Amino acid sequence: MKTPLEKLIAAVRGERVFGTPLDGIIRHVSDEITAHTFFDACKKCDLADPEWAAQLARELNRRSIQTQEEQLMDMQGESSTTVDEGVESEEFEVFLKLNFRTEEASFYQFELFPRMNKSYIKDYEKLKVANSHYLKLLLESKDDLELFVRSLRNNHHLKSVEQIDAEDFNLVEVA
Repeated sequence: MKTPLEKLIAAVRGERVFGTPLDGIIRHVSDEITAHTFFDACKKCDLADPEWAAQLARELNRRSIQTQEEQLMDMQGESSTTVDEGVESEEFEVFLKLNFRTEEASFYQFELFPRMNKSYIKDYEKLKVANSHYLKLLLESKDDLELFVRSLRNNHHLKSVEQIDAEDFNLVEVA
């Protein structure tokens, strides 16, 4: 059975991929690599070469092995092997409102989602009101916010994510 990445490569080559529409394949691949990583891989391919799809496949396979954190470092021009041990990153506090499709979905997702056991989450507070979850997150750095938001996109019950301020979070009254 082909992986989502292999299905995408086949579809890009013009092959017929049975069982999954192209947009579904792209969504599955987006769980493995970022859009920036995909487009960066495309830029490295010579489209005039008849083997461009094979080049793209090799580049994507190489990049899909990277973690999302490494991909973000690549996007920012940083090396994942270089760590400044003398520099301490500044913690970042952020407030989010997660809106779910229904109040029932919000209720059942409250204890399960999102996962708060990520290494970059220092501390959190979570409240539920109607079809929304309110989060107060203390992250290792501001860059970790993008990683956290990306981790949310797999939940089909989630309708939207909004960044709110501390005052809005503090005004939330839990029923």
